[in-house]
Amino acid sequence: MTTADLGRAAEAAVSTVIELSGPCCFCGGVIERTALDPCVVRVETEEGMTQAWFCHGRCSRERVSHKVVEPAHF
Repeated sequence: MTTADLGRAAEAAVSTVIELSGPCCFCGGVIERTALDPCVVRVETEEGMTQAWFCHGRCSRERVSHKVVEPAHF
């Protein structure tokens, strides 16, 4: 295999990144991409079933009970 063949094989092995987004699950607004946004709220059941929603970091911070948990990164 030549160096060019190895390069093509490596390019083919790179997976495609799919960017997902949606409205904020708290306020319904559009989420513009920033260093913080969008955030993802993920829920997992006892049986391991999961569902995820997008949100603004600000909306998440405003809605989490600061008596229970303090956001670590925003």
